[in-house]
Order: sequence, then structure tokens, then C-alpha cells
Amino acid sequence: MASLRCFWMKRRLAPYLDGALSGERAEAVAGHLRGCGECRGEVSRLERLRGLLRSTFTVGPDPDWTRFWDGVRGRIVGERPRPWGEVWGWSPRLALGGALAALLLLAALLWPIGPTEGPARPAGVVVNTVETAHPDGNLMVFSSPEDDMTVIWVFGFDQPSGDETRIVPASFNGGRG
Repeated sequence: MASLRCFWMKRRLAPYLDGALSGERAEAVAGHLRGCGECRGEVSRLERLRGLLRSTFTVGPDPDWTRFWDGVRGRIVGERPRPWGEVWGWSPRLALGGALAALLLLAALLWPIGPTEGPARPAGVVVNTVETAHPDGNLMVFSSPEDDMTVIWVFGFDQPSGDETRIVPASFNGGRG
């Protein structure tokens, strides 16, 4: 009766007969064959098949390669190298046209579009900076007359200072306000 061990050994029987297994694997197959009649029967069937194949096919004499290699050498020496244009299939016109197309594409991608005066600012926003005598103190006042909203940001005042402050208007609405 076939066991799991027979299942694993059957795929190694043909390489064992060919002498392709070495060391531990060859010894393991030989040991298994001593104890398993079913696998020994499989080996005898493989040996009978090998004998039939050898009797059917005859190996002829080795071919004479001397004239073959002389012909190869003659073609290598006799051929002139082809220009790169023929090998890769390009011509000077095609190369010039491709370079011109790439240049036009690059120019179109890098050409500035629209006004380049600076970043767009929302209309109607007034920004005031407040200067103080405190060296680290900054105040910024953002106001929008349309929305009736004012935001005051205070930076760098760690301690109160009684120094005077001066408001300097700065407008981002095109000089209106």
C-alpha cells in the first residue's frame, strides 16, 4: 500500500536512476527502495521504458562544424557596419523634428500665463501694522469693510509695555482705503 513517503519518493525515482541525486537524497531513495515493493516495481518499469527508448533511437555521428564556423567568421569579417540611422530607424529630419517638438512643448509649459504682478489678494481687505517701542512686539490688524469684521493678531509681547504705539495703514485693495 502506498504511503505518504512513497508519494514523496516517486518524484525522485527517475533522477535516482539517472544518477542526478547525490548524497543524502540518493541514500534516502535507496533505503526506501529496500523496504518498498511498490516503488521497486515503479523503478523496474522506468528501467524497462529507458531500455525501449534506447533501442528505438540511435545516435548518429557528431556533425562536422568546421565549415560552419568558417562561414560565420567570413560573414563577420565581410559585412560592413550599418549606420546607426539604419539600425534604429531614425533619420536626421526625424531627430530635428523631435527636438523642435520637445522645445516647443517645454516653452509652452514654462511660458508665464496671465499677470505676474504677485499673488492675488482678496479685494477690500485692509491690513494695518502697529509699531511699538517694545523690541519684540508686533500687532497686525486685518479688517474687511464689506463684512464689517476686524481681526487683531498680537505677536511677541511677553510683558506689558507703557510705550506709545503708532498705527501705519497698509492696504491690499488697490489703494482704495
